[in-house]
Amino acid sequence: MEKMTAKAIEHLKAGDGYSRRYRDSRGLYLQVAPAKNGGVTRSWIFRFAVGGKARHAGLGPYPEISLAAARELAVEWRKKLQEPDPVDPIAERRQKRLAIAQAIEQERTERTRTFGVVAQAWLKTREKKWTNDVYRRQVDRLLTSKCAAIWSKPVKDVDEDDVRRVLEPVWKDTPATASRLRMHIEGVLAKAKALKWRAGENPARWKENLEHSFVAPSKNDTEHVPALPFDAAPAFAAQLRARNDVAAKAVEFLLLTAVRLGDVRKARWRDIDLPGRCWSIPKMVKTKKPFRVPLADRAVKLLRELPAGAGNDHVFAGRIAGKPIGAAEAGRVMGPLCPGYPPRGLRSTFRDWAGERTNYQNHVVEMAMGHKISSAIEAAYRRGELYRKRERLMAAWATYCCSKPTTAATADVIQLRSK
Repeated sequence: MEKMTAKAIEHLKAGDGYSRRYRDSRGLYLQVAPAKNGGVTRSWIFRFAVGGKARHAGLGPYPEISLAAARELAVEWRKKLQEPDPVDPIAERRQKRLAIAQAIEQERTERTRTFGVVAQAWLKTREKKWTNDVYRRQVDRLLTSKCAAIWSKPVKDVDEDDVRRVLEPVWKDTPATASRLRMHIEGVLAKAKALKWRAGENPARWKENLEHSFVAPSKNDTEHVPALPFDAAPAFAAQLRARNDVAAKAVEFLLLTAVRLGDVRKARWRDIDLPGRCWSIPKMVKTKKPFRVPLADRAVKLLRELPAGAGNDHVFAGRIAGKPIGAAEAGRVMGPLCPGYPPRGLRSTFRDWAGERTNYQNHVVEMAMGHKISSAIEAAYRRGELYRKRERLMAAWATYCCSKPTTAATADVIQLRSK
């Protein structure tokens, strides 16, 4: 029989320094306890037994939980206890609270699993494949700048509309760049799926997806590095020889050897064999493999003009002790002489000359530039380095660069400087 009323509850008192429980009906009790401010607190208690063991559980404070609401809760709990397979209400409530806590924590975790976080993790995994530091930085800047709209978005929520909104403005202006950006985004989202941070199809995939939204860039859209015309190489080399600074010597050495700028900057005297006219690169910047570069007469003379040692083993020593010249130094040399043509385009200058002015076989020219053999079968059988052929090729190139510039070529360089 129900004993309490809302009016009677207001007059129930706690003990002197201890709490009292007042029974309502069938396991429902009101606990009245003394409060620190001199008053009392009231809360509902439900007592029951599971497996012969007495239990009690709080149903909430009064008056937040009214008398009627407490009785309804007590009825629900008694039903659970009377089922064929009785359920412990306390254990069930604990499981529900745990599930809610886990859901909240999962949501909090997913908010931290953003596209930007995955992008940085993806870039980290590409370090071994992308041996070019400049290229890695370019990809990093491209993703950071163009994906700002989705950078902080949970990666599981990035959909096709998000990808399309990122790509549309870039595709409109520079399709080739947008195509690379799409490829990088696809890689980031594939990384997220591998981490089990997202599921489903990759919204950045091209086939049967974005190919219906964008026009694939043509080969004419490819952004090639501008290369100094080889007809202007003798005039350009003459201007470099007229200078006596280390940076100009480095650019001329870059021109004469047709290697990469990073390899020239990292060149050390201990790897130079002047009597043997050979530069042995222990590990190239691009391929991470050793490579021997034959040195022509002008390259050897250039090296003899440089101060060796003096506490710096770098061939082209920079202003900072123990350091080589900076990567920007070569650009600052070429800028006034031939605006618009970066140092790394000089390799193409050599390649164009070798292809149009010599009869050397293509694989000899490619080997001279330190390129990998694209065919796995060809690479398996061609194990020599064609050093003697490359030696004659680089000597011919140096002779060409040291030849007297034609009037037209000199005019071209002067015109470039005047722009």
